Amino acid sequence: MTGSRCRCATATRARIYTPSTKPGHRLPHAWLDRDGHRLSTHDLAGQHGGFVLITGADGHSWAEAAAAAAEKTGAAITVAAIGSDYRDTDGTWAQLRQISEGGAILVRPDNHVAWRSPGTAPDPAGVLTDAIYAVLGR
Repeated sequence: MTGSRCRCATATRARIYTPSTKPGHRLPHAWLDRDGHRLSTHDLAGQHGGFVLITGADGHSWAEAAAAAAEKTGAAITVAAIGSDYRDTDGTWAQLRQISEGGAILVRPDNHVAWRSPGTAPDPAGVLTDAIYAVLGR
């Protein structure tokens, strides 16, 4: 094949996956433990056909906010507190979460991050309600 060029040389570059909890990204995988049962962070979303709000061990205000936001928006929201409800078995989640122990990550049923707060908020219920309305397009 003199004079011609192999088309494979112009193939697109491979993408490098970088786990992120930024909105729009797929929730990163990490192994968790709950009452002796091993499960993935991916198992948290969509279990009940709604959103899951992942918090840290200090995210108590987010649990209350989720209840208020669910009542106001009609969205199903399950809270998963990693550090109290679930145990980060090997520390992977702590490396991937990109939020503090007081932060929260709202995950859609398809395991994509809809919204996140890196830390606590002055009005968690208001902030979370606004986020859900935005995600639902209301």
